Amino acid sequence: MPRFPAPAARGDKGLAHPALRLFQRPRDGFWTIRFDGSCADNGSAFASGKWGFLILDAAGRPVRRKSGDTVAAAVTNNVSEWRSVAEAVREIEAGPRPTGLLFEGDSRLVVEQLTGAWASKKAELTAIRDEVRDALARVGLPWAAKWIPREENSEADELTRPETPIEDWSAWPEAEETVIEEPEPTPATAPPTTPAKEQASELTTAGDPARLRLFLVVARSAAEARALTGAGDGDRVEEVTLTAAKVLLSVGGVG
Repeated sequence: MPRFPAPAARGDKGLAHPALRLFQRPRDGFWTIRFDGSCADNGSAFASGKWGFLILDAAGRPVRRKSGDTVAAAVTNNVSEWRSVAEAVREIEAGPRPTGLLFEGDSRLVVEQLTGAWASKKAELTAIRDEVRDALARVGLPWAAKWIPREENSEADELTRPETPIEDWSAWPEAEETVIEEPEPTPATAPPTTPAKEQASELTTAGDPARLRLFLVVARSAAEARALTGAGDGDRVEEVTLTAAKVLLSVGGVG
């Protein structure tokens, strides 16, 4: 009997994945993820690649830009492209949540496989595709994907060039740390143990024609208080007892 070649594998679209229920047309307020990937010596055992993406907020301002080396058993251009999408979704999963996501890239294969329009026929690409879809399902945001020409993807392309340094830049706002400052304790003033005449404070009542003079001194006795303030025998001396010393109030006569 004649031998016929086996039919080519039809591939897998994974249309039952829950992430596809979140797929819709792009809307105002979506954040845009521009992605790209590269590979040197594509298809060889010595191939090396890079992935890169940037995230734009709803106003078109960049809020995240990141790149890295492609790590895989077999590095190809498509693996690098898919890895950039996976890394971008990982950042969204860990960061602020917009109202939705729009993926834009110049790899038609990634865009069509992500949305389920094309089947994935290679196990290594199917694995990354499902990794991305799993993350999108966890995030739970509506999303869309769009192919764009290479010239519109120049900034993401720049991130993946071999001569471009690895980048990890973010403008995402961080929660401000609230620091509660404790008031400094007021040091306690211990009363002096040795009284001196300079320690007497004279208080004159403003607007009083009698100009009553009040002295506050620290003394061991009423006689010592009179001596310190120059009070006479007719002046009144009042005593207030504290824990460390005695405070005697000497009220003088008319000045």
